[in-house]
Amino acid sequence: MKTINMAAILDWMSEEEALTDMFNRFDTDFTGELTAEQLQQLHAVLRDGGISLPQVEASIEAVCAAETCDRQELCDVLNEMDRRYFLVRDLQWEFAMLDREKKGIISEGQARFLFQAVHDDFFSPRRWLKFLRSRAVPGSGISFAEIEVPLCDIPTMDWLDEQKHDEDKAREEVLRRKQEKERAVEEARKAAENKARLEREAARRREDASRKKAEAEAAKLKAEQEEAERKAREEEEERNRKKYEEDMKKLSEEEAKLREEEESLRLEEAKRLEEEDRKRREQEEAAQKWKKEELLKQQELEREREERGKQ
Repeated sequence: MKTINMAAILDWMSEEEALTDMFNRFDTDFTGELTAEQLQQLHAVLRDGGISLPQVEASIEAVCAAETCDRQELCDVLNEMDRRYFLVRDLQWEFAMLDREKKGIISEGQARFLFQAVHDDFFSPRRWLKFLRSRAVPGSGISFAEIEVPLCDIPTMDWLDEQKHDEDKAREEVLRRKQEKERAVEEARKAAENKARLEREAARRREDASRKKAEAEAAKLKAEQEEAERKAREEEEERNRKKYEEDMKKLSEEEAKLREEEESLRLEEAKRLEEEDRKRREQEEAAQKWKKEELLKQQELEREREERGKQ
């Protein structure tokens, strides 16, 4: 591109005329707007070497209303490009000081140090983390071209507001997590209390069921014992009845025998009849006495059994 002698131009025309003339020279498409590439070419005429295309685009973004630059915005955008131009020179020197091995790259820690030195109190950890996450290869060395634009960006209060917003959000998150933890602890405590209460109720129900079962088994055993005792009494009474009947039958048989003997004895001699009559009476009395004694014994045994059954 042909070099333009700007000093000569400014000698014979005003600043506005010079800006208009330069604008028209690079507005080759006659659109009334300059693209980032056209602005880069224009600025390279004014400043030796100019600035990189990303720096030009950042200047347009900072000053212009659109992605291109019109005539009214030219002066302001050139001033912004100049600011970046001279700042880049200083930053390149500082970058070279950090790049001791002359590899054209520095570490992420060194780059952070450079950002903190340039932006001072306006350094934004949030923007720095955002930059690190956006890198194609996180952790790799950082070239000057990778950081020159954000280094030249003018810090604003918005950066601090963003940082404060992030810090407030972080505090809110910490508070939320703390509240959630406290809520979880409280819910766990209530759950444990509820579990303990349910376990106590279940244990009480088991105890009640066990007690009722024991009572039922005891009642059943008692009923079985009473039934067994009743049957035993009935059997004993039946045995006594049968024995009594047998005794009575035996007694009747004996009495019949005695009557037969008496009848035969009446045919004997009078003396023997009298003696036999006496002996018969004695035998009858003895038999009656024995019968009574036996009966009394049976009654006594029955009373003793009834008393044992009641006990």
